[in-house]
Amino acid sequence: TEQFFNNARRRVKVCRCARFDFKGTDQIGQTLATFVQDLGVPLPPDAPSLSDRFRHILHSLVQRRQPSLLIFDTYEDAGDAERWIRESLLNSLHEHDWLRVVIAGQEVPPCHGKLWDDDTKVLTVSPPAPTHWHTYAQTNGRIMSLSFVEEAHKHTNGKASILAQLCGPLT
Repeated sequence: TEQFFNNARRRVKVCRCARFDFKGTDQIGQTLATFVQDLGVPLPPDAPSLSDRFRHILHSLVQRRQPSLLIFDTYEDAGDAERWIRESLLNSLHEHDWLRVVIAGQEVPPCHGKLWDDDTKVLTVSPPAPTHWHTYAQTNGRIMSLSFVEEAHKHTNGKASILAQLCGPLT
């Protein structure tokens, strides 16, 4: 989601884009401050729940009505905000043609109801298989056999950060 966020900010200049990662929300104040700063809206007032604060943020976005992209990562850790996202935000998207939402995580809200079924695209992203890493290595001029990449994949449990260093561009 970080790469998606960075690409959106660089390539779609007219769109305000913000990413909120629910993982590690013990620093909710800083995470929320960065989120609203990226959107160009005021920091919501202190509220008893994160859902209430998101409600204020959406209200600010509705007042502005400019193209906006909200990216929510690690949705399975959303806690009380999960219900607001599912029942309020997603069900209001048909009213806000200038707003797009990306939700990523090991769990995401199920598509339901006519209000957002038609506009929803669910993409299941699987980790790259050893064959993908082998092709990536070849593209980067790395000479290694598929069996070597399969063995590396097995020993690293498919950890992308290690495999990217192994198979990525020579520095």
